[in-house]
Amino acid sequence: MIISKHGREWIVHRDGRVERVAFTDRRGTHHPRRMMAQMITKDGYLRIYGAVDNRRFGMLVHRLLAECFIPPVAGADQVNHKDGNKTNNALDNLEWVTPQGNSRHAVGMGLTVPPSSGPGELSRAAKLTAAQVAVIKRRLLNGEQYRKIAPDYGVSAGTIAHIKYRKTWVEVQPA
Repeated sequence: MIISKHGREWIVHRDGRVERVAFTDRRGTHHPRRMMAQMITKDGYLRIYGAVDNRRFGMLVHRLLAECFIPPVAGADQVNHKDGNKTNNALDNLEWVTPQGNSRHAVGMGLTVPPSSGPGELSRAAKLTAAQVAVIKRRLLNGEQYRKIAPDYGVSAGTIAHIKYRKTWVEVQPA
């Protein structure tokens, strides 16, 4: 299927291959039809990259496939990989979902932790215990810098700063 994006036409194949349609640029140079190389992003998705008039852009392959071959669903504007594998762009593995549905799926598959599974140690994302935070608060009260405290607990200085300025772990008292 041919799709127009970023001022160019692209041929999107059902198997996930993407080709740039031949074109002639502003200077009169002819660019032949070409299969686009796919790169894995730092987030793990397959993406193709290109440029038009010296402006670089990237397009997610699973999104192109969904736009071309999967009927849109009202209110659903994200594309989900049903099996959780971000490089499996088989059409039967892709579906349109709402942002909430995408988040629920990721949590259900164990791909991410819920953003608010509980305060303090009850959070599945917690890296510190209440006892550790109590000691950290005591060290902060004694004037230690968070950059010196953070390595002792394997967290960032920003995490210690959030404790100091009461953005997190508010309920814990200094030891």
